Amino acid sequence: MADETKALTETQQRMNKLANMLERSKGNIQQVAAKHMTADRMIKIVLGAASRKPQLLECTPLSIVKAVLISAELGLEPESSLGDYYLVPFRNNKVNPPVMEAQGIIGYRGLINLARRSGQISNLYAYPVFQGDEFSVELGLEPKLIHKPNWEKDNREDPAKLIFVYAVARLKDGTVEFEVMSRREVDGIRARSRSGQSGPWVTDYIQMATKCPIRRLCKRLPLSPELQKGLEVQEQNEAGTFDIPTVIDIEGAEDERPSGGTDGLKATLTKATKKPAPPTLDDARNAALQKLVKAYEAIEIVNQDEQEADFARRTGGTMLEDATVAEIEAVITSINAEFDKRNA
Repeated sequence: MADETKALTETQQRMNKLANMLERSKGNIQQVAAKHMTADRMIKIVLGAASRKPQLLECTPLSIVKAVLISAELGLEPESSLGDYYLVPFRNNKVNPPVMEAQGIIGYRGLINLARRSGQISNLYAYPVFQGDEFSVELGLEPKLIHKPNWEKDNREDPAKLIFVYAVARLKDGTVEFEVMSRREVDGIRARSRSGQSGPWVTDYIQMATKCPIRRLCKRLPLSPELQKGLEVQEQNEAGTFDIPTVIDIEGAEDERPSGGTDGLKATLTKATKKPAPPTLDDARNAALQKLVKAYEAIEIVNQDEQEADFARRTGGTMLEDATVAEIEAVITSINAEFDKRNA
């Protein structure tokens, strides 16, 4: 009885510590969160996940905050029923002594969500192929993919029967792209992942396998800023080189990870506050596009198709995807002038 009480007390202490860290991080979370998300809701979701998954409470609270910041920036709810974004505990052996930390993993639905935000994809989907399905692929000048599932088989939920996974994207200009991966390729990715033996790779293998061709296909598709960020985060996670891109200034945060070596929290914060590299043309265009979206929201044009049509009207026919930074900024000035006139 005493041991049970002690364990319960330790669990509650860890929960309280996490809740305090998240509360102190609320401002950081809200600052980077997508417009449809709030820090309060994110904190509530994470605490609920921690109560259902005790392994999360073994992770340093700061690592959980890092993972939550990324999910907020990407606009993906962690641990939702949709499987957009997972919080996965793993043992970090790069610090001394080793410590349990949380890692954010984007699910396949999350990748599809991010890809569609580019506005140039009309459809994107992925499916697993099981033993007994009719499946064929032709490459060359006229690529072709045929998949006829055998719905009478009872192995469609059995990860051991999965043999291929594929993803297909149809762009708004009619172009179709697809990517096919074998079971061996998928398992190779899993073997290289730090979380390959835990989390969704264990509990949701088919979904994680299905994500692999989507991720590879996305590299050939028009990238939204969020998708580009998401792909970078996943690659850094698997390589074990991920570090939070947002400066975290939280009272008491230095106590959350063992000191020593270049992996300490102070090194993390120093790295995060280094002078950024000079902006590229893509950076300038992405920044202009974000300002454009906010300008349209101010005049209550929130539908993407309506925004693109209005942009073409204001520029005499220029499509948004082909517009230069100067053209985008000119439209922003025009919209702001219209907004000021409305509210004069």
